[in-house]
Amino acid sequence: KYTCTAPCAEIAMASNDACHFSYINLAKFVLLGENEIRFDYEKLVDTIHTITRFLDDIVEYSLEHSTQNKYELVNQKRRIGIGIAGFSTALIKMGIPYNSEQGLDFAKKIVEELQFHSKLASVQLAKRRGKFKAFDDSKYYDIKWLQQKFPNRERFSLLIKAILSHGLRNATTVAFPPTGTSSQLAGVSASFEPYISFSICHNGRYYVPRELVESINYRYSKEESGKIIAQLLREEINVRMYPEFIKATELDVNTQLQYTRIFQNGSDGSASKTINVPQTTNENDIKK
Repeated sequence: KYTCTAPCAEIAMASNDACHFSYINLAKFVLLGENEIRFDYEKLVDTIHTITRFLDDIVEYSLEHSTQNKYELVNQKRRIGIGIAGFSTALIKMGIPYNSEQGLDFAKKIVEELQFHSKLASVQLAKRRGKFKAFDDSKYYDIKWLQQKFPNRERFSLLIKAILSHGLRNATTVAFPPTGTSSQLAGVSASFEPYISFSICHNGRYYVPRELVESINYRYSKEESGKIIAQLLREEINVRMYPEFIKATELDVNTQLQYTRIFQNGSDGSASKTINVPQTTNENDIKK
């Protein structure tokens, strides 16, 4: 029986358990080259491995500097949660509309890379530092459960064999919290959420986030860039002409639920998502 949980509940936890979270800013992996725009998956993979080791170090540091026995659950499970920020920012930089098959495919790719490489890094840590103490009593010993959890890919078959052979250092590695404050500090969109607005107010002045301005200046002429930025500031962007700038309030519910399903299926806990619905939404719509 649970007596408490994390405030946002991306990882359900019993009393005195904990999960150390961090996130990866996807917008930083979009490379604007002279002749092409591409997403740097190699750098993403390297970052996933680095952040997995970093978070496990944080767990170790917390345990070493704790003088109380109440952290035994933390020691048993060593939970970590790698999330994302800047998903929508990355899409816009690549010129991909949120409500497109390309956007959904990009989400699936990101989730698969996160799940595979964070688990691979955790296996490698288990080889050197030992598996989490509760591993032998966990679902990770159930091959049928592992086959259901991971995609039917050759590399995941190899990963399952590695997990069964060496264990994992961390009971969880992937979760998708809202990242609201962190995303604001980084100047990018929150988690995998679409933008609510492209016009940000700070100290009474409105501006378009720098990441978006750089992308607009790269992809459009100087004259057109100015028009787009002005439209974004006035909240009057023509989505038919510039479909990558569709906002959360303009998205249909099904698209938002498709993203939720993708990220939820790739999480070890849950994925936080606000579902925006029209003001005309009624009870029957919610039931559907």
